[in-house]
Amino acid sequence: MLIEFTVKNYASFKERTTLSAETGNRLRKLKETNTFSSKNPSLLKSLLLFGPNGSGKSQLIQALQTMEGIVTRPTQAVTDKLNYYPFLFDEKSKIEDTYFEVKLELKNKIYDYSFSYNRESITSEVLTLISGNKEKEIFSRNGNDIQVSNKLLEDSIPKLRDNSLFLYLAQSENDADCIAVYKWFADDLLFIHDNLAMFNQEKFLSQLENKAFRKEIVSFLNFADLNIYNIRLKDEPYHLLKLPTLNKPVIS
Repeated sequence: MLIEFTVKNYASFKERTTLSAETGNRLRKLKETNTFSSKNPSLLKSLLLFGPNGSGKSQLIQALQTMEGIVTRPTQAVTDKLNYYPFLFDEKSKIEDTYFEVKLELKNKIYDYSFSYNRESITSEVLTLISGNKEKEIFSRNGNDIQVSNKLLEDSIPKLRDNSLFLYLAQSENDADCIAVYKWFADDLLFIHDNLAMFNQEKFLSQLENKAFRKEIVSFLNFADLNIYNIRLKDEPYHLLKLPTLNKPVIS
């Protein structure tokens, strides 16, 4: 579950900007219905972004989607370029790194994962496990300097390319913490667009096969007062409409 998302130097975001799902201390009304009060920290069940046209609402979601793409669709060769879209209205920003960070609650564990990058390479990357007031750094990367917390991750270091994330490599080597964070991006984070051509319908339908995920979707729909209490999937043949045959003039 997303606690915070932070972006810097991306599209219309020059300075560090954070979207937070934490309830804060001031929320009193609807606390029992609109929050996950059992979570630590307490989290909002939904967030609403509002503002005038051109204020960056869509680009904030696009930033999270860009982060998801870099995590789940890694570069295949050392010459591949990263999806780099810095703040365009300042000459200095065009040569600075873009920064993404998420703070997640996953099965009663809190992870903080961040990285910065440019078109050519990942310049920094950190994964931290937070437990109360204690923090355990799973791995950190600053340029070519990589620090890891266990032997399994250490064996992965020589395989890392400048333009790829250590998180992807570490999860493929079966590190449990890295797998948990990677799976949030790959399986739990979904984007539904107004443009259905951009919506990955196959991924969404495959997710609905998972009972736990389907239960979460139904719970969300109930919370939105849509009166939907169950979702059932069934295959049905798709029949094309037969158009009537038109008499065409014969040209001889």
